[in-house]
Parts: sequence; structure tokens; C-alpha cells
Amino acid sequence: MSILTLRRSLGAAAGVLGTGEKSTVGWISRCRRIIARWLARRRTRMALCDIAHDDHLLKDIGVSRGDALREGDKPFWRP
Repeated sequence: MSILTLRRSLGAAAGVLGTGEKSTVGWISRCRRIIARWLARRRTRMALCDIAHDDHLLKDIGVSRGDALREGDKPFWRP
């Protein structure tokens, strides 16, 4: 098998998956972005809950205690 034949085979395999949003690679990429967004929300909301009882820190970021607790209580999947 020559290199040219190998490249054609790989190109044909890539064509099977497609390059649009409906492709497997596109779907995996979207899932990865969603999970990363969820993890970031969880991390920031937990940090907000940690500082919710420190008035000095809340004043620094310009958030009231009620807003901090309300945002911290949201599930990670909700924006």
C-alpha cells in the first residue's frame, strides 16, 4: 500500500462522518462544550456560596447576600 492510497482511504473515511453539525465529531464537540460550561458554572456557584457570608467580599464584587445565595442554589444546568 502506498502513501497515496493510504491518504485516499483516510479521506474517504472522513467523508463518511461528514463535516456538518450532524456529524459524530460535531456532536462530541458540542457535548464537550456543554459539559465544560456546566463544570464552570458549578465551580463558580460553589465559590459564590463559600463567600456568601463574608460581607466584605460580597461588597468587593458588588453582589448582595441574597443574590449570592440565590445564584449559588441554582443547579449547574440552569444559566
